[in-house]
Amino acid sequence: MPGYVYAQKENDLYVNLFVQGNARIKLQDTEVELSQTTQYPWSGDVQIAVNPSTSKPFNLLLRIPGWERNQPVPSDLYNYVDGAHPQVKILVNGKAVPATVNLSGYVSIERKWKRGDKVSLTLDMPARRVQAHSEVKYDEGLLAIERGPILYALESIDQKKDYLFDIVIPRDSKISSYFDKNLLNGVEVLQGAAFAVEKDSTSGKISEKPFTFKAIPYSTWNNRNQAQMVVWTPETAKYAIPQPAPTLASQATPVDAWGVNDQFEPKSSADINTPYHYWWLKVGTEESIGYKFNQPEQVSSVEVYWLAFEHYDVIYKAPESWKLLYKDGDNWKEAKNTSPYGTELDKYNKVTFEPITTTELKMVVQLQRPHSEANISDEKGPQLVEVGRKGYSGGVIEWKVNK
Repeated sequence: MPGYVYAQKENDLYVNLFVQGNARIKLQDTEVELSQTTQYPWSGDVQIAVNPSTSKPFNLLLRIPGWERNQPVPSDLYNYVDGAHPQVKILVNGKAVPATVNLSGYVSIERKWKRGDKVSLTLDMPARRVQAHSEVKYDEGLLAIERGPILYALESIDQKKDYLFDIVIPRDSKISSYFDKNLLNGVEVLQGAAFAVEKDSTSGKISEKPFTFKAIPYSTWNNRNQAQMVVWTPETAKYAIPQPAPTLASQATPVDAWGVNDQFEPKSSADINTPYHYWWLKVGTEESIGYKFNQPEQVSSVEVYWLAFEHYDVIYKAPESWKLLYKDGDNWKEAKNTSPYGTELDKYNKVTFEPITTTELKMVVQLQRPHSEANISDEKGPQLVEVGRKGYSGGVIEWKVNK
């Protein structure tokens, strides 16, 4: 760790990270003890005591983080869109020195240092709005929030609402911060103006309900209770997803499955930006998932959206075949379908059957079995040795149930 915080080359002493503590660093002409006092990353104030063993000239270089230089990452993948211009202030023994950042991202302070010298570094930490590159289609119309080096997230436990995908935080929303010592062992919290886009289940009318959002550091989420979490939120109502009305599937309990009844509509069979179920490390085998209802329900059709994409360790394809079973007492019976069991990609495959009343459904899926050797040579997937020889995996993005 010390090698990350500090570095040296001849008579150049680099301060790379801001961490409270002491260190001794040997330079070419002297040994220097540095003592940092700071509450970073919650605060941008850093005090550095410089105590060389002998008074000598050397170069102290302070790293100025990219976020302070309007650069979230060293590429064009993300950028700030709030128009803020954070300032860097540096004092040596109470006197201002130029905060000119070199091409490597450091401010260089070259002088003859003596014991008792003090460096004060102040990094502005406004809450910033981050936008992804336009080629990141899933983040279109969405913004994230960052303060200093910390990315923030919203958890439903803090918003007094379980559903978060209807929350809009406008680009110009006023966002303030405060330190809560009793939350998650002490974190800087953000809050600001937002509104929820809600759709009336009867009239279909859309309304906007203002409220104050609360955000916590992304690194601390999932430490209190089961809850939804979002990092990217819409900046306008156009990109909000109002909470859908409950359905048979959304109110059912998934069995050996996850994400198939969340009601997020996929854009394609390769859409992995929302939850989906997949049979990891299962290839060419028969697999199943199910739904368990709270009470007997009459069902006459289901709709399935298959998962299909190439991963570095497996290829997911539409299944070879599938069928639907329903629970009749203690026994499983196959539904008498009146339309084919479809396996097409990029669409819902709807199968109808004679109406049944049941408390449980099971989808039994035969994953694609091995191809012939002739076909294997044509495969262009990421699997190099085993591709096609054991079969293919698969998954389900969404599974609807209709009365």
